[in-house]
Parts: sequence; structure tokens; C-alpha cells
Amino acid sequence: VLKELLFRKEDQPIVIDLISIMTLIAIDDENIISENYRPFLIPQSSLDLVNDVSSHFPNSQDVLDLANKIKDWIENFCRIENPLSIVSQELIEPLGKEFADPPSLAKEKKTFYYSDDTIQRSFSETAGVWTELLLMDLLYKGKIDEKKHKDMMVKLAEMYYYRTVVSADILINAVQKADGNINSTIEKLFHYFSANIYDEDFSILTGTDFLIELLQQNFLSDFKKRTIINEFFSAFFKNRIRRKMAANKFEATIKHKFQYDSLKRDSLIEMLRDWERTHLTV
Repeated sequence: VLKELLFRKEDQPIVIDLISIMTLIAIDDENIISENYRPFLIPQSSLDLVNDVSSHFPNSQDVLDLANKIKDWIENFCRIENPLSIVSQELIEPLGKEFADPPSLAKEKKTFYYSDDTIQRSFSETAGVWTELLLMDLLYKGKIDEKKHKDMMVKLAEMYYYRTVVSADILINAVQKADGNINSTIEKLFHYFSANIYDEDFSILTGTDFLIELLQQNFLSDFKKRTIINEFFSAFFKNRIRRKMAANKFEATIKHKFQYDSLKRDSLIEMLRDWERTHLTV
């Protein structure tokens, strides 16, 4: 899909849904994505839904504020178009017309469907894109630099979109911005490496790459490095079955990755074993 996006014609529209609009309102404060892909297509039923929600919660200022932001965003970055038919009438009953219309419009227009919901994208029967993919497209085209890409990926990951790939570089970026202090952002990013989200092998490989980079951050004191490493280990082992086996696998990966730097290898393995002695009972 990324290849198709990279070769997308500038005038080829992208159909967007309300989920992705709320994502952009949360992370795209400079309207980088919004400006580069405008005008998005959106059906009238999506706007009607926003108006309906506003009318049902007239006393909730938070709801009204969000509804107004969505309506302003649609006015600034969208063009209203309605599908001539629904992809499948079976979609209307479980989803409602407001959720069946966007994938139907994308199929009708033979264009991209932008949704941060995996299930919603599957209904369009066309190329589905999501925020992370658009950020990669902008990065490869030179529309944003590495720093902006990492900053926006951190914001995206903070929203717990579990398809988001949190790389070692993104983790280091978050540590640098926090000056090595454990904050809510770092806690949320580390959560991706717990047993419930990423594959164990991916978590260990990415985690080891992160620890390699972390040890090279000269602006951090040894105390801060150790604190961050212990916090990462705590997140990684949380809810993990066969934790001793996972610890052995982590140690083997550290030995392999640090085979030419025995000092850092031994230091990191010692920290892992210290964590095991303190926390691992099974």
C-alpha cells in the first residue's frame, strides 16, 4: 500500500472517516498531514453524525468542543461527496449509514480509504491507509524531516493505536525530549513491549536496539540509564508467560548484539539479571 501511496497522483482524492479526523486533530497541530492531502472526501452522513452527537449532549462542553473541532476541520480540509450506493447493504445494520458510507465512497471512487480502524478499512475493498503510513509517505517524499516524523509517531503511539510500530529511534527521541526522566509518554511507549501487544521476538530485538542506543546517550547519567532500563524490563515482562524463558532469550540477544563490546554487554546483562533477582519469581 505504501508503494501505491508514494506514486499517488496529487489530485487523487483520499476518503477519510471520523476516526482519522479525530486522530489528526490530536496529533497534527501544524496541519502537516491535513494540508498535504487536502481536500479529503467525506460523506454528508459523517457530518450529520457529528451534529447528532452535539444535539444529544448539549450540556457536555468537552463533547461540544470536540464536535466543533471536527466540523471546523471538515470545513477546512474536506469536500462533501456521497456514494451512489453502499458497498454492501449488510454493512448498514451493524455499522449504520454514517460508517458504511465512507468505505462505499472509497470503492466507488476507486481511491484510498483513510481510517485508523483496521476493521473499517477492510470494508472498503480498496487500498486502505492509516496515519502511520501517511507519515512514512511524507517522510520519504521529503515533506517532513526525521525529527518531525518521530515527534508525530510518539503522539500517535500515545493514543494507543496498537498497529503503530514503536522503533528504537522513536523510543530514544522520547527519552531525549524527557531529558531522561520517566514520564507518562515513556510509560505509554514501553507498554507496547508488554506481553499483550507486540510479538515477543520483535519486542526483544527492538528493545535490545533501544538499549544499545540508550547506553550511547552521553547526556544521561548512569543512574538515569539504569532507571530507564529497569522501567523497560518491567514493561517487557508485565503479564508475560514463561518469563524466565523470555529472560534467557533477551540475554542471548544482548550477547549477540553486543558481541564486539564486552563492557556494555556485561553491564547490560548484569542489569537484566539484577532485575530478574528482584522481580522474577517464576
